[in-house]
Amino acid sequence: MSFLEIENAVIERLGLITSVKSILSVDNFTDAKNMSQAHPAIQVYYDGYKILDDKDNHTAVKIEQTWLLVVVVKNVTGSMAIRESAGAIIDEILKLMMGWRPEKLKYAPFRLADTYKPALEDTFGYFPLSFKTSCVIITDEIL
Repeated sequence: MSFLEIENAVIERLGLITSVKSILSVDNFTDAKNMSQAHPAIQVYYDGYKILDDKDNHTAVKIEQTWLLVVVVKNVTGSMAIRESAGAIIDEILKLMMGWRPEKLKYAPFRLADTYKPALEDTFGYFPLSFKTSCVIITDEIL
């Protein structure tokens, strides 16, 4: 097991959305507005973890990871058109990610979580969705 092994599975899953032109792994949310990319796009961020249970011997720990998916759309006709474009993609993401459990990986099903506010800037819209999943990390299984 690798601590961030699930990221590739998330990106592959999002690739099923045919209306999206690019899916990018991004280091931090503040970079979203400075990236050059084809639109519409989905940016995938690892947004940290929380320890849920630490075993007495400290060689096994249950963690909850948060994954932030930001839908980026561009539309020159106004904010309503930006929201409509993003809404269709958001609906597809929700269908794909809510309750999804990656095959062959030891993670709990993804669930929707609280997130950041959307941002509209000029002709761009940035719509974040947060998902949480959990897993148990055992030191003997780390690659």
